[in-house]
Amino acid sequence: MNYQGELSLRLLSLYGAQIGLAAIFAFNFFYFSRVYSRSFLSKWSISWIGLFLFGIGMMYVTWPGFLELPTELKLIGTITHMIGGLIQASFLALGTYELVKHVHVEKQTSLLIGVITLITAVTLALIYAFDDARYTERYILRIGVRSLILGVVYITCGFFAIYSRRFGLESYGKRLLGIAFISYGLAQTGYFITVILVVNGIDASIILSVYGVIDLFLMTVMGLGMVMWLLEDERLKLKSTNADLDKFLYSTSHDLRAPIASVLGLAHVAKLETNDDKMISYFDMVEARVKKLDEVIGDILYYSKNNKQEVKKDKVDFNALLNEVVTDLKFNKGASKIRLIFDKETEHFTICDTAQLKIILNNLLANAVKYHDLKKKDPFIEVVFEKRKGKVNITVNDNGAGIASDHLEKIFEMFYRASADSDGSGLGLFIVKEAAKKIGGEIKVSSIFREGSSFKLTYEELA
Repeated sequence: MNYQGELSLRLLSLYGAQIGLAAIFAFNFFYFSRVYSRSFLSKWSISWIGLFLFGIGMMYVTWPGFLELPTELKLIGTITHMIGGLIQASFLALGTYELVKHVHVEKQTSLLIGVITLITAVTLALIYAFDDARYTERYILRIGVRSLILGVVYITCGFFAIYSRRFGLESYGKRLLGIAFISYGLAQTGYFITVILVVNGIDASIILSVYGVIDLFLMTVMGLGMVMWLLEDERLKLKSTNADLDKFLYSTSHDLRAPIASVLGLAHVAKLETNDDKMISYFDMVEARVKKLDEVIGDILYYSKNNKQEVKKDKVDFNALLNEVVTDLKFNKGASKIRLIFDKETEHFTICDTAQLKIILNNLLANAVKYHDLKKKDPFIEVVFEKRKGKVNITVNDNGAGIASDHLEKIFEMFYRASADSDGSGLGLFIVKEAAKKIGGEIKVSSIFREGSSFKLTYEELA
């Protein structure tokens, strides 16, 4: 095989890899556009389709140099790679513009740009197509002008992306994509310079083969940068949605407490104004239901407020914290009849967030009191604190009502209650799980129905 054939084979391999890469990213961004309903993703998908067509066209043009096919057929490949290259540039610019400016380009505008791109590509491919005497002008138009257009578009998109304020300076995906755009644009501009060298009789075959490897690498980086920027954009969108949801949740829950307090007040006054036992029982039921609603709203507000708090590193006196929680719960129904088992004689200290640890203890002990079985001979709640080499285990055991095995995997879910008759909002254990996550720990449960439950919190002390 002669040198020209070896070069053609090498270029065919590079264009084949490019085609495969372009097909993968085109499919992925098309899929993402359907999943996330984002217009810029469909533009990027079309851009990668353009790169796919460019590779097909270049393979068609390069193939005759290896197998010595009729050169007249090169025009088909030329038109294909010209269309693919310009579509690649125009729709990449459209997609990047939509993402950075957070706007949507109408379909009619996109279609018009596509038509103009097709006309321009076909025109450049056909000029001097059948005039071999104008080979130099034809070569400059087909390769040089196309490369220059791609270079300008990619460099512009790169700077447009890097200096975008949409994601801030911390955006790694934005910077990676911007640098890849600029690098690819410079490489395409280098193609234009190479064309000038070739026109002036300088052999640039080695340079072209090196450019092929560089192109393939930069295309891969661009694809990864696009995916990373997509993830950052979705994270930004999700963060904004969550902030709006939190604000709505807090505002709505807060506003509901005023009318609930009014209803409770009216029910109380109504009970004082009547001597009818039946009516009084009805008002008692109204009060009970309204208080339950107020408890749910209170838990929602509590969760919303706690979710916004930053984790703090405190030196916690666990004995004092437990005593504080027990004092808060001592007036709960049935609490005075339950024996607390805890080693008070030993000092227990831990490095943790005091607020989060109190949330966990308060909810676990409150549930242990609420769902205890006072008919048992010795109702108790046992709290065990263990610390070994910075790892802390806090266990709350009781011999209360227990939890049926088919509910154990679900009790930490938001608003989950084992039955319709269960007291509470269904948020308590969910809040416990979230608080445990905040301090980098986990909460586990084991239980035997009608015999008792054991909740174990495990975490590494905050450094």
